[in-house]
Amino acid sequence: GGAAMKMGLELLEEMERSNIEVDVYTLTSFINTAKQDGSPHAIATAYGMFQSASIHTRRSTRVYATMISALGRASFVDEAEQLLDDALSIGVTPDVFMYGAAMQAVADRARDAAGEQRVRRLHARMLAQGIADSEVTRRIMSRLLRRP
Repeated sequence: GGAAMKMGLELLEEMERSNIEVDVYTLTSFINTAKQDGSPHAIATAYGMFQSASIHTRRSTRVYATMISALGRASFVDEAEQLLDDALSIGVTPDVFMYGAAMQAVADRARDAAGEQRVRRLHARMLAQGIADSEVTRRIMSRLLRRP
């Protein structure tokens, strides 16, 4: 975990020094490396990279879904949910994968009534945007219904 993160950071820093723009694939790979590492520090580092990447690089639902998922893994639930609005602000329309990642982040970390309400609100927002459920979002909602 830590060695891969270190190598990824070195690569990104070398790209920056050489004026090579980080593309969607490189950024997504780095975020996934941080997610595999799982530490809040690694994920916060990836989030910093994500935020400093050009809008052109970030203009991908795949990058957003990956970042949302990683933030959720490290319990950065507010940040994960906020990325849905951040995406909209740069012209990226959230898709079922982004909503699924945000719903999963909230459902995994906020296991109280307020957390359940947040998941329901995210789900309602997704449906209101005309986005159909996926297997993931259906599973998240059915688990909520089964909770005692």
